[in-house]
Amino acid sequence: MTKSSVTTTIQWFIFILATNIVPPLSIAALFELSPGETMTFISRSLFVFALFSIIQTLLGHRLPILEGPAGIWWGVFTLYASIGPALYGSGQETLQALGFMLFLSGVLGVVMTVTGLLRRMLSLFTPQVLGVYMILLVLQLSGAVIKGGFGVTEDGINTIQAVATAGLVLFALTLERSRFKQYGLVMTLIVGFWLFNMLGLGNPIVRSESFFLVPELFPFGMWVWDWNLLPTAFVITLLLMTNVLANIKLIERIVSSREKRQIEGNVPASGVVSGISQMVAGLFGTPGPVAISGTAGFLSSTESVHRTPHLIAHALMMVLALVGPFVSLIASIPAAVGYAIVTPLIATMIIIGINEAAFELNQKTASLTVGLPLVIGAGAMLLPPGAMNDLPPLLATVFSNGLVLGTIVALTTAILSRIKD
Repeated sequence: MTKSSVTTTIQWFIFILATNIVPPLSIAALFELSPGETMTFISRSLFVFALFSIIQTLLGHRLPILEGPAGIWWGVFTLYASIGPALYGSGQETLQALGFMLFLSGVLGVVMTVTGLLRRMLSLFTPQVLGVYMILLVLQLSGAVIKGGFGVTEDGINTIQAVATAGLVLFALTLERSRFKQYGLVMTLIVGFWLFNMLGLGNPIVRSESFFLVPELFPFGMWVWDWNLLPTAFVITLLLMTNVLANIKLIERIVSSREKRQIEGNVPASGVVSGISQMVAGLFGTPGPVAISGTAGFLSSTESVHRTPHLIAHALMMVLALVGPFVSLIASIPAAVGYAIVTPLIATMIIIGINEAAFELNQKTASLTVGLPLVIGAGAMLLPPGAMNDLPPLLATVFSNGLVLGTIVALTTAILSRIKD
């Protein structure tokens, strides 16, 4: 490997960590898992995400796309952490029901792909739909970045953490414009870890009881076979497949631009692998993996679209996810450091989204295809937490997530504009 390839591999590894560590930590806290359960939950999550990143790159879409915790599943786990105990009796039984929902979603995803429904949906993903999706994704992530990075809680803001995070973001942005750009993620992680521990904002390292952490099937017990979850699983599957298609189209454009030739992902294979990944996530009790949209910002930032560094970084992560001391160390990284690392990538993503939305935009229908989805999606994000809790779980899942709702509206308006034309 060349020096450039080694550097890109390290950048990939840090990007994987920064992207994949925060959601499992958040879910573990929501369900009040013990320190030991949190460690094994993080271990299984990192292992499953890395495994399916490799499978997708070799056998699925064949593009350098990070597979990580799906935002829609993060939202579902968060929603059911509050309503699940009332439905199922306890947090553990709620996790058992969520495992079954993941399995249902995987089966539906495979069926949608095999029947050709996924391929027929591909033409709906116009640049405007992709642009709306990216812009809403950034708006959704920006709230989490501010709250998590700046230590915002119901009691106020953690001023010391806010200043430290802001300084770390400025440091990362400065590196983006310097000759050390290719080392930016690594340097930001090291400096952030040192700074937060020096300020007393670090997390204690929980010692692992064993050196190797073997992934366990049904870690929370056998599934709760609740068939009432089927409609919710169907909607989630549609959104997951939507995300798969959106990211394949987006990364195709970026890779093709860099390679100076047309690159196309394998949509049917990717759909099957994505469905299988949801089933496996259900078996191992982790959030379902999906193509991470932040990959677009990462590829644009590092200017590298080759698959080899991507594969090596994920193979290394898959092995280290089973090493207890490594997982203990990773679990001690402050979430704010992860948010600071991904902030410049998120800033790049919104530029990509704006450019996509403006690409060959029909000004006569712009308010319908771009304006309306953004207004509805952003408006849903501004609703107070729990505003949709009285709705049936299916509707609550959709209407409480501005990204989901806005993307559905964008797809609907794209269809309506075609009919009108």
